[in-house]
Amino acid sequence: MNNFYKTLFSIYLILVNTCIYANELTLKHEILIHSESFSPTLTYTPNGKFLFLSSSLDHSNSLISEQGQVDKLKFNDSIHKEMITAGKSSIFLLADLEIMKISNKGRVTQALDIKQHSGYKLLVSAQEEYMLSGNYEIFNLEKPNLKPELLNIPGIGPSLEPDIGNEVISFRRNLASWFFDTSILKVWSLVDTKLINQKEITGHFGQHKILEEDQSIITYTVGNTLRFWDYKNNTILKQKIEYNDSIHLEKSYDQTWIFSEGKMYNISWQNNEAHAVLVNDKNVKLTSKANFSADGKYALLDESPNSEKKLVLYEIKDNKFKKLFDINEPTTSYSLNPTKRELAIYNDKKLKIYSF
Repeated sequence: MNNFYKTLFSIYLILVNTCIYANELTLKHEILIHSESFSPTLTYTPNGKFLFLSSSLDHSNSLISEQGQVDKLKFNDSIHKEMITAGKSSIFLLADLEIMKISNKGRVTQALDIKQHSGYKLLVSAQEEYMLSGNYEIFNLEKPNLKPELLNIPGIGPSLEPDIGNEVISFRRNLASWFFDTSILKVWSLVDTKLINQKEITGHFGQHKILEEDQSIITYTVGNTLRFWDYKNNTILKQKIEYNDSIHLEKSYDQTWIFSEGKMYNISWQNNEAHAVLVNDKNVKLTSKANFSADGKYALLDESPNSEKKLVLYEIKDNKFKKLFDINEPTTSYSLNPTKRELAIYNDKKLKIYSF
């Protein structure tokens, strides 16, 4: 009998050790990066087969394959992180007056020439049909020879925040006032750059996201309240969702997330109303942009309590977050692979790529 229990106990230990091993990070590649940048930008191609590393500090750029091969890339100018974005099959970046494209196959080609840019943000529609340049011009990526259309945005600032869908683009602009906060939300058609509608919003405007483009719904924050605008009918909806603390919105692929009070919610639009589902109540303290996998199954969150990053990897299942592990090593840049169980972290000239 004793031998029987010993055998069972041995089997149990083997199973436990196997489970622990399966949930560990496995180092795939450790690569020395010859860059002076403290925190370079890490961007995966949409298919997850290549990792683009860019440093605006010393103009160094590298493309790392899934086998760990490093190719140095040269561009005409440094690339700011706001000038790097991804669509469904390519990474787009602005270098000097050239829009360059890195495809899912790792090919680097020129996508567009532009005349000037204001140093603002680069945005690409999900289907890679349209692009917003830093000069508030809309380019048709499928017809690059067409003259770009300029959005009617008078002046610069004092604060501008864009979001892009498949067929529309929105901007929020703060208006200076001595007595109260006032902002204007505007939505244009990407096809012809015609203004669809605009709405003046009173109160402390935080962020906005295109929540459900098919139903013409934009969600936005005023103070600690989440509000909704039907931009097609130019109507502020009666429904509102209130929180006891400030709200931070994140949008990844086709999903929108809310961070508030140390909790995380998934927000969606169904049956003509918004639904905010609690997915993580484990005292989440998001301090910078979250990374999500394309299928919505994994999230890499920065929950740093101070200047030193604290990364946490979660598995998302049945609208619940399960912590897989903490990344317990110094990190200044990071990225979650959109299609593979893989993540990349950078610190002190070393790039580490882990599988999990």
